[in-house]
Amino acid sequence: MGEPWWRSDTVCKAIDDFHTKMASTPNNMKAAIADLKQKLYLLETYLKYNHNLCDKIEYTGSSFEKLNICGENIIEFDIMLVVDRDKLLELESEVSGGYVKIKCANSMLDYPRDNEGCINAKTYREYFYGIVQKWVNIMKHPKTIKLIYHGVATQINVYTVKEILWYQVDLVPCFKLYKRKCCINFCPKPLYFVPKPIEGKPDNWRLSHSLKEVRAANKLHSQAKKSVRVIKAVFKFRSNGLFKDKFTSFHIKTAAFHLVDTGWPDKRNMGHNIYTFLVFVKKCLQNRELIHRFDPTINLLADFNINLCLQMVRAIDLWLMSVNSFLSRLS
Repeated sequence: MGEPWWRSDTVCKAIDDFHTKMASTPNNMKAAIADLKQKLYLLETYLKYNHNLCDKIEYTGSSFEKLNICGENIIEFDIMLVVDRDKLLELESEVSGGYVKIKCANSMLDYPRDNEGCINAKTYREYFYGIVQKWVNIMKHPKTIKLIYHGVATQINVYTVKEILWYQVDLVPCFKLYKRKCCINFCPKPLYFVPKPIEGKPDNWRLSHSLKEVRAANKLHSQAKKSVRVIKAVFKFRSNGLFKDKFTSFHIKTAAFHLVDTGWPDKRNMGHNIYTFLVFVKKCLQNRELIHRFDPTINLLADFNINLCLQMVRAIDLWLMSVNSFLSRLS
């Protein structure tokens, strides 16, 4: 049996070429970030002084982790609008599977809540959306700023003066709490909660680890980040839809966090890094287990369909066994 294909200079060059074409960070990021920060300053001012709904803006997600890729035509930003409500809110229940109920401890807070005083996460999202809509109306830029209801977030689409979509912003309202009624041993204070309820349980809030993820991602070696972007582009654009929107960017990033513990990446050989990454993902899929980096109680693959996992394993096996099959993903 010959040497592993990752040792080949041809493979390493193909990976570098693919990275340049499909997986490097977008080259228009600086202008978009500058424009974003101008708009967020205005939004923060509006929310803070009119509604007391923003104590701090936190920049999260792949664009601020340098893990976004140029193959995605639209730049996407994730923004947490944090409100410190430690003295006014309390955890009503144990955190289970990353979710919890939050209760108003002060009757003067005008938040949507149930008869027991728990804040309804779904209704709170709608409440927040309505307030941001008022801000958009005040801005009076109907052709360049449009608001969209987008799951846990309120999404703003920003267009150029020629009405071409430039970038998207997911605005996520967030409560910051220090006190803990229940014990969360794996998660140090403060705690951040976002309104993402479980289906059928509209009161539930999700414990967010986004800030820790940003810090961890920004500590990754440049070769690790490059590997993440390459895998992300292959899965999203070159897997015939098998991995797209299933084994997501979040799964890929989590895999990278775990691989770092093994001494990965190889700082001299990108082929080795990609090969090692694929082997790790294959093992995760075979076992249907990828533990959340910051919450050991959550297995990110627990609900994955068994047949889908098998299909993904077979695809990765083919790439690992055949250099031509792998190179075909990059061409």
